[in-house]
Amino acid sequence: MRAFQASKGLKKGKGGREDDYVSRVEFRMLLVYLKQYFELFQIFASMDQGQDRRVDLNEFKAATPQLISWGMEIQDPVKTFHEIDSNGGGQILFDEFCDWAIRKNLLDHVHDNDD
Repeated sequence: MRAFQASKGLKKGKGGREDDYVSRVEFRMLLVYLKQYFELFQIFASMDQGQDRRVDLNEFKAATPQLISWGMEIQDPVKTFHEIDSNGGGQILFDEFCDWAIRKNLLDHVHDNDD
């Protein structure tokens, strides 16, 4: 759904139904966004040791060395955790993680280290 929402508004047409579907022009970006969110979900799932689709502080601390190895700058894992946990619920949700990862260009760092 996130990939659809991100791609559907890229090109506005003259009709009123453009918000109901992805146009031909937007389809390529839908595929790009699907790949991006799939990769982010794989990273998130690897951090989520409890498999409850949430990452708590201990799980984040355990994943911090991997994030740093990908080039992320994390000086204080607790502070970074609270930065990501935008709703203050004490758990990082996938939406929150994606917002943070996209802002910090996490996938660029991961792909740079794949070479």
